[in-house]
Amino acid sequence: MPATSLFLALPAELRNQIYREALVTDMPLSIDAQQPTSIVEPALMRINRQVRRETLPIYYGENPFYLMVHDLNARVLLPFTRRLITYRLPTERLFNRTTLFLTGTMTTWNSLKAWLQILHGGEAIPYPEDVGMSTLPVGDPMRVVLQAEEMMARLYYDEWEKVEDALEILRTVAAGYDQAWAA
Repeated sequence: MPATSLFLALPAELRNQIYREALVTDMPLSIDAQQPTSIVEPALMRINRQVRRETLPIYYGENPFYLMVHDLNARVLLPFTRRLITYRLPTERLFNRTTLFLTGTMTTWNSLKAWLQILHGGEAIPYPEDVGMSTLPVGDPMRVVLQAEEMMARLYYDEWEKVEDALEILRTVAAGYDQAWAA
């Protein structure tokens, strides 16, 4: 005789209220690309398939997140950002409750290009627009990142190859200020 769960026998609305109490917070949840353990979902979401199916939209759709990406290496965060894309409410701007924080000093052209390709595919989160690019010195790595994102946004609906060609122009200019971008 199969065991039945009294919890799963509760009405869905009541279960959702319980899930919200257990999973949703007003404080941003920190996700660090260099700390794989920070991407682990709460144990409640791993109880069984039905509970997972019911909790995924609540956890990813209703929590604020603070994502730390080191040296533009976003590949570790791809599974997480794909879940955000899947479970955010359709009426909600995709990442309006998600803050991106870039760290590190090892930003290379290849990591920037890989970041932008992920961004172009809609699987990464753009850096906040209110950073104030005009206050950054020309050639500053963060200014180059912001200029590249701005260029990519203008060419968002074009094929990646066209975006790549345009980025090469930016790379040449950036390398004139800092040889690190030439490598």
